[in-house]
Amino acid sequence: MIHLYTGNGKGKTTAALGLAMRAIGDGKKVFMIQFIKGPWPSGEDKSHKAFGENFVLVKGGKGFVGILNDTLPRSEHEQAARTTLERAEIEIETGVWDIVILDEVNVACDVGLISVQDVLDVVGRFSDRHPGQDQDPSDSGHRSVRGPALGGDQARMTDSKKPELVILIGRNAPKDLYDIADLITDMQEVNHYYNDGQIAKQEVEF
Repeated sequence: MIHLYTGNGKGKTTAALGLAMRAIGDGKKVFMIQFIKGPWPSGEDKSHKAFGENFVLVKGGKGFVGILNDTLPRSEHEQAARTTLERAEIEIETGVWDIVILDEVNVACDVGLISVQDVLDVVGRFSDRHPGQDQDPSDSGHRSVRGPALGGDQARMTDSKKPELVILIGRNAPKDLYDIADLITDMQEVNHYYNDGQIAKQEVEF
């Protein structure tokens, strides 16, 4: 199953973290990997450690892309996003995780750091609405995004029973991700203290 959390309102990552805590309480194992986010600390960097091997969080990003004093070459952001997606695929293939969370993957697609097709190659098979479920039964598995270039390796790979749930997070989710999502939450901003000139609050936004 695939959940998609998108929209311009606050709470997308927060919702996934809450679901993770609930699932861990029921004996599930959660892997969360963050695109774009990386250099700055956040509360979950510390709190996830309290759950030991049941909750692993990895930051793969280099920070904001093209805004807020970003001085990195775009190529560095692109490489970081490709590496992050490859790591997500590796973790999925282990069969260890019940839930895999790809934080800000929607944004990474929206700004062109990775292709939507590469994301579909990694997670599309876990959708109950997967458009390929009526494919030839002899053509099982999925395309790996690892290889000489992302998306270049055409080797077939064995489907795993896990994860039971994949969560895709970030505003401006591409339509193709809507098409595979079993649950879609579009969080819309009604009011936010940003509009009154207040800055992001530690322990609330990060």
